Amino acid sequence: MQPGLIGQPDLQAAHAGDALSAAFEFSQEIVGQLALDALLRSVTERARALMQASGAALCLLDEQKTILSLEAQSGQPNGPNRHRQPITLGLTPYVVGKGATVVTETLCTNCNYLLSFAPGACVVAPLQVGDEMLGALCVVHPAVALGDDALGFTLLANAAALAIVNARLAEQGREQARHAAIHTERERMAAELHDNLAQTLGFLNLKIDQVREMQAAGALATAAEQLNQMQAAVSRAYNQVRQALTGLAEPAAAGSASAQELAEVVQAFHRDSQLTIDLSLDEAALAELPSLARQQVIHILRESLVNSHRHAQAGRVWVQVEQQNQEVILTVGDDGRGFDPASVDRRSHLGLGIMQQRAARSGGVLKVGSAPGQGTTVTARFRLVGEQV
Repeated sequence: MQPGLIGQPDLQAAHAGDALSAAFEFSQEIVGQLALDALLRSVTERARALMQASGAALCLLDEQKTILSLEAQSGQPNGPNRHRQPITLGLTPYVVGKGATVVTETLCTNCNYLLSFAPGACVVAPLQVGDEMLGALCVVHPAVALGDDALGFTLLANAAALAIVNARLAEQGREQARHAAIHTERERMAAELHDNLAQTLGFLNLKIDQVREMQAAGALATAAEQLNQMQAAVSRAYNQVRQALTGLAEPAAAGSASAQELAEVVQAFHRDSQLTIDLSLDEAALAELPSLARQQVIHILRESLVNSHRHAQAGRVWVQVEQQNQEVILTVGDDGRGFDPASVDRRSHLGLGIMQQRAARSGGVLKVGSAPGQGTTVTARFRLVGEQV
């Protein structure tokens, strides 16, 4: 028996009409499935049921479009349940090459999977969406007269091809979401480590210089007090890093990051660095921000103060929190040596990038204005929209 290429069967045939109805119902059920493995199994089971076949198999092309691989089957063949075949052999040139549905005897297929059901007949339909060929769907049956059902089978194969494309797109979307989540977690980890570890190391570096000066001046008691502060800072940093690495850090309470905490950050930094810091704080404006934004304000403030002291070598810093229209604005300026923001290597100096990420995380925008010899101003704007917490 030579392969029969199915064109347009007589749609008036009652049996063909029943097959088309069943295929349409099956297609509606499978097209919404987005888990690819489950979808492939479901397609073969429904194809076998539609054609009342002994077995059904679904093969997909590899990335190079040169090999068909058996990916799912329904019904137990007598031979091996894995099969790979070049597209140049058997019925594949008709099905994959020409996009034709083929009806023939299993003995004529040159396919190990179909031959395992011999003797009998098979129908093989292409899985194709537009110009994209995905693979082939086949069923095998002890009888030979399968031509009347071939149109319904082709309809099912077309629906299966669309469902496979949808499932692959969904899988790509899930993978992209997973990568985005990993990237976000890495950014969060980098920010936590920078805020806790890097700032503590900067604090310790400052204290070491002070202790050396005290030792040189013979103020040993004061130097010992500074060493105790350094030891406490190391202990805090150790615990913070452990929490960040193990994911055990407690989320900040809804009422945290208050005006009092912001003022304490400024006071503590003044005490440790001896910098002159002018603070203008609109407590009501800060309270208008959501908790997450208030936390980011504290982190941005800390980083800005560290930069003013460590890099800018400033003698005076001013901090202002105010509300303008529907925005709460944090401004941290200094009279330091300034720099060219365009020349900063963000890979080596993470602080600026992390501050911008922190502002963006809570819907804010951060800008850095500076020029050599003209000081630096960090401005973070947070818009007041929606429900506040």
